[in-house]
Amino acid sequence: RDPPPNPRTVKETEQQRSLEEKYGLFLGVTGASINALADLRVPSAVKPLVLSMYRTPELFTQIRHALVASGPTAEDELRKILRGDNAEVNQLIKDKHYDVYCGDTNNLPPAQCQPVSAKDFYPAVVLGDFYDPKAVPDLLAALNRPAYPQYYSDDQPSSTTQYNALFDSIKKIGAPEGAAQIRAMWMGKPAAPAKGKHGKAAAPEAPTGGPDLMTRILAIQAYPFVTRDDAGVDDLGKIAADNGADDNLRTEAATAFARLSHDGSD
Repeated sequence: RDPPPNPRTVKETEQQRSLEEKYGLFLGVTGASINALADLRVPSAVKPLVLSMYRTPELFTQIRHALVASGPTAEDELRKILRGDNAEVNQLIKDKHYDVYCGDTNNLPPAQCQPVSAKDFYPAVVLGDFYDPKAVPDLLAALNRPAYPQYYSDDQPSSTTQYNALFDSIKKIGAPEGAAQIRAMWMGKPAAPAKGKHGKAAAPEAPTGGPDLMTRILAIQAYPFVTRDDAGVDDLGKIAADNGADDNLRTEAATAFARLSHDGSD
């Protein structure tokens, strides 16, 4: 079922109170249904659960548990979302404008709406819970798209982007595929263009410049869990020793350096 209007979409106190009661009841009933589906552990629950990630993000923790309990069918659907092949999710995002923020009351003109990354963020989080290396290519491909806030609230962007979810799942899975791509990102190099049909370079989705500071930090965090050689270890040590570098970047570089080094002189 589609949710009733969210109380955040109105400014008047009386209207908010009225909507809060209806919205709270909806979340209670929907949350109980999600918990029951988690207990049942049936593949047929996957499609409605996937759509609920976007309809009721307030219940994402419960939905995440239920999807993992539903088994491999859920993983397949989540990978389709990252590839843009899930027609139902694509239509829902388009119809409900879940890929943009147009103000809490949805009153901004389209030109002033800001992109959000909910479409990639939620499946990326759950895919890490399957610990399946088959999902890594889809997670890596999603890193070629620009990073956007997960959501906005009171016109303020979230502190996280879909990159937080993507890198976290890549780190949890720990497969070596993509180590070179991740190393290039923390070294500040532009992402390689994705390949289109017939091996030709596709139109770039990522910015042409190097990754921003937060992306480099997230890439460094993930790198020790995916690399299988010494490539980049000396570079991490140089970042950690650079008094002119950002302190957070240096901290993550020092931690990654310590995890990877096997030389006593380090």
